[in-house]
Amino acid sequence: MFKILILEDDLILLKTLKDVLCKNHYQVDLAHDLNRAEQLIADNDYDLLIFDRLVNNEDSLEFLEALRADQTFIRVLIISQKKLIDDRLLSLKVADDFLAKPFVIKELLLKVNNLLSRSKYKLEENGDFQLKTFALFALSTMARVNALSNVMWKQIDFEKILSFVRKTI
Repeated sequence: MFKILILEDDLILLKTLKDVLCKNHYQVDLAHDLNRAEQLIADNDYDLLIFDRLVNNEDSLEFLEALRADQTFIRVLIISQKKLIDDRLLSLKVADDFLAKPFVIKELLLKVNNLLSRSKYKLEENGDFQLKTFALFALSTMARVNALSNVMWKQIDFEKILSFVRKTI
């Protein structure tokens, strides 16, 4: 199940978004200010952030820029009433997608689905490839799937998989 953090200062919209996303089988955490969002991000691994651009008169873009500098991969959808092309372009320098308020729930769900369909991987300093649901440990022919069970491959198959993963980065 994908885990989503929503940052929104409109409490009615925040609850509505949570209800809709939970009904569509997403796990959802909520924040109504940037401090709470920062705490939740520090304590959790989110698959997607849905952030209002302006939260309690603070622009979330600076926070997201700093977050992107710290994290190798994070998916971000900005929702905002700032719909002018310059505002959209500025948002898209930091975010993966943009949705102008007011919006249709079907469009939001489509954007969420599209963003979550992208793979999530991270190259560790030791050369291991860490993927959200799969990790290859380059020192052996073992992989850990969903951090629960080990899978063993023949050396030749493992080298082919490792080569493929390296080429996709």
